[in-house]
Order: sequence, then C-alpha cells, then structure tokens
Amino acid sequence: MKELSAKTILIATGIIVLLIASGFGLYTWLKFNQEPYTYELLYEGDPLLYNPYSVILVNPELHPNVHFWAAAEFAKWLISDNGQQAIANYRKYDTQLFHPDFRPESLSPEEKAFWDNITIGASPPTSIMLATTTSTRDSGLLDYLIPLFEKISNVTVKYIGVGTGAALDTAREGNADIVMVHAESLELEFVNEGHGIHRVHFMYNDFIVVGPGNDPANIRAAMNVTEAFLRIYQTKSLFVSRGDNSGTNVKELSIWATAGVTINPDNETWAEENSWYIESGQGMSSTLTMAYNLKAYTLVDRATWLAVHESLDT
Repeated sequence: MKELSAKTILIATGIIVLLIASGFGLYTWLKFNQEPYTYELLYEGDPLLYNPYSVILVNPELHPNVHFWAAAEFAKWLISDNGQQAIANYRKYDTQLFHPDFRPESLSPEEKAFWDNITIGASPPTSIMLATTTSTRDSGLLDYLIPLFEKISNVTVKYIGVGTGAALDTAREGNADIVMVHAESLELEFVNEGHGIHRVHFMYNDFIVVGPGNDPANIRAAMNVTEAFLRIYQTKSLFVSRGDNSGTNVKELSIWATAGVTINPDNETWAEENSWYIESGQGMSSTLTMAYNLKAYTLVDRATWLAVHESLDT
C-alpha cells in the first residue's frame, strides 16, 4: 500500500476538524436558537367554565344489591360541615383546588328530612363502591377525603375513576353504590331514568384552557371562552379533546356549540377535513399530557392542571 504523503494527511485532518466544528456549530445553534417551549394556562374566568359536582345515590329499588345506607353516610359527610371544610382544606402548591358549595336551602322539605335522618357511623362494617371522575382521582382529592370519612365511620370507600358518562354507566349496571360526577345533563338523565336518587350539589371548581406559550391562536386576547374556541377553530390550531363523554367533554362540546362550530369526529369526511381536532379517548391527566406533547390546546379542570402540570416538561 502506498504511503500517504504528509500533505494528504494534513488535508484529511483539516477536513475532519472542519466537519466536527461544523457539526458542533450546528448543534449549538439548534440548542440555543430554538424557541423555548412552555405550556401555560391561557384562558380562565368565564362563567361558562364553572364546573359543579354532584353526588347521587344509586336507587336500591332498581339495584337491590347496593349498600344504600352506607353510601348515604358518605354522601351525608360530604355535605356536612366537616366534609365541606375538608374539601376547602385540600390544596396543591398552596392553591385551593375545589370549593365547597352545598346549599341547605336548595333542598326540598322531603330531601332535608332524608339527610337529617342519616347518622354517620350507624352502618355495620361495609365496603362501598364510588364511581367518579378522573378529575377527582387525578387531583388527589379522593385520597385526601376518604381516609377522613373512614376514621369516623364503619364504611370503607373504594372507587373507580372514569369519565362522568362511564361512571353513570357503571352505576346503571349495578356496579356502584354512589356516584360523584360533574355533568348536569347526564346526571338528570340518570335520575330521570330512576337509577339515581337524592342527587345533591356539593362542590365546584372551574375549567381553564391551556396550550403552548406562544399561543398560535392568540386566545389570550379573547373576550370570552367562546371567542377563544372560535380563534382556535379559525386558525386550525391543534386541539385535543377527551372525546369520552366525560363531564369535561360535555362542557367542551357545549362551548363549541355556543361558538357556532360543528364538531362531528364520528363523520369520516368531517374528521379528514378537520385534522386539527384530535380525540384522546382518555382521562384528563393523559389528555393533558397528550396535548402537551402535541403542542396543542385543551380544556382541563383547574384541579387536574394544578396536580399534573409540574410533571410536564415545561
């Protein structure tokens, strides 16, 4: 093999050094000149974003296997002074996540008499199943409230956290003793069908709109949440919906309707023409993570946002 000349070696070495330097320069430019990505709360405060929660007992006449009286004790505690104070006390990052909102004056005389006759601690050792939302689960609220109730009762509370629609379906199938949900239209349907009784409103939080900090639809400038959604639609900015018939999904669809925007992802043609609209089919925490990864907007309850957003790579 012919030996390489000193000149050839020098040229090759120079080329290698130049390539390394160019590569490092490109890496440095990409690293320091790309726009920092933040994921932020962009819109809040509209009355349409009010998010009330109700607790409903499953009707023992339709579902004779439910632990009705034990479930009633848990519901009674939630609307009691102690339960309402516990809801107010639960915080994340020094921020109150839920607000107690039981109003005794809203009860009919018959309802008031029913709740007055429930005594916490009266049931023998019993386990009940609560069907509730992912928001009360993911926010950590249930893991805070349930031990406080169990200390003063003989009732153990187990729970399943799904969307409101799925929670109500679980109860319809006789697989829950009590439900804690946040979609009035679905709640009233459940009660009117006879599956639920003694529905009572007991707390609230609110929804917010979150998205990429550069806010491509400029929803920060919106006068109300309807306009914020309309800006997302007009700019075809990515939006992730839960798409699961949850209370959050029901609220989101009602806002689109108020904005005059038709949402019909089940229609193949509509879905192809509106690829900006994405359904996760998952709970709130997973949907929020998906929206973050896609740099998309989404509607989220404030409690889940406060509980989860610190774990996002913002």
